[in-house]
Amino acid sequence: MRVALLILLFLTGLLGTSWAIRCLRAEPVEHGRRLKYEYLVEHADEYSVVLIGSSRVNHSLIPAIIEERLAARGHVHRVFNYGIGGMRSFEADEVFDKVLDLDMPELAVVVMEWPDWDGIPYGDEGAATERSVEWHTARRTLAVLVSLARADMPWPAAVRHALQHLRLALSRSVNFGAGSSWLQRRLGTVDFGDLPEVVLRDGFAATGEMRARSPEVEARRVAKTEQLLARKHFLDLGNALPVDLARYNRAALARQAAAAEARGVLLVWAVMPGEAYTPQAWRLAEESAELPLLLFNSPTRYPELYRSDTRWDPDHLNSKGARLFSTLFGDALAALLDRP
Repeated sequence: MRVALLILLFLTGLLGTSWAIRCLRAEPVEHGRRLKYEYLVEHADEYSVVLIGSSRVNHSLIPAIIEERLAARGHVHRVFNYGIGGMRSFEADEVFDKVLDLDMPELAVVVMEWPDWDGIPYGDEGAATERSVEWHTARRTLAVLVSLARADMPWPAAVRHALQHLRLALSRSVNFGAGSSWLQRRLGTVDFGDLPEVVLRDGFAATGEMRARSPEVEARRVAKTEQLLARKHFLDLGNALPVDLARYNRAALARQAAAAEARGVLLVWAVMPGEAYTPQAWRLAEESAELPLLLFNSPTRYPELYRSDTRWDPDHLNSKGARLFSTLFGDALAALLDRP
């Protein structure tokens, strides 16, 4: 009896300490994520449209132009670009929930970059960084494991990716590194990075503001962009491929839609004009004409977004391309808002 009581007290203390430490966790620092989050919290009552996604969103959608196009159709909104470099589907899902939880009285629309839910670790997700650990809640870890189980990949690769995600989930559950991170913040030794006021206000950063690159990296960028433009017609062919939608994590998509509806917010998904083809998105759009989904990865539909004078690299537009795309995006979003 005494041993059982001691074990109970130990577990209670462990769980209590874990909960207390978790309450001290702050928004991850990497890629300006905390700066953008804190700015949005401080100015939550000013914005009614939030764009969430990767660097393709961050460097390609200009809020001022989108606002202008919306206003021309009678929709007056303030737009915040919450694009974060390297942000994949499950991390974006975490940011989506945080945005819905904010006290934003005017929030009317959330635009999500189309989620692939593929579960393959990329960039920061392969290391125990704050941002990669943070999104590994029990629910999201289960969702990513389901996606890996459904993915069309060799099982050894799926198992390897699953173990990476389980390791990150364990790190989050035991608050690995959270104590030292909290102490560093209190001592002021954490470099939050810096973003110009205009970037914080709009969230948008032009591709010209990307970090300096070596001549070798710059040469590879140019070569890869030329390769994309030379084979851009394959994008439309890829988008037209038949796919088994049972392998796509539609449950995760439905959860986002239900969460937005409960908050009284219109949720829109958008496929960005990059180099990847997305047959799942195109098949779902064919399946339901009412699905609020904007498809921009088509050189046939949008040839102006796949020219050498509008691209920075295979996945990003340059400043001219961003202006063109923001105009097209604003008009397409306005058309969705025009629906009864």
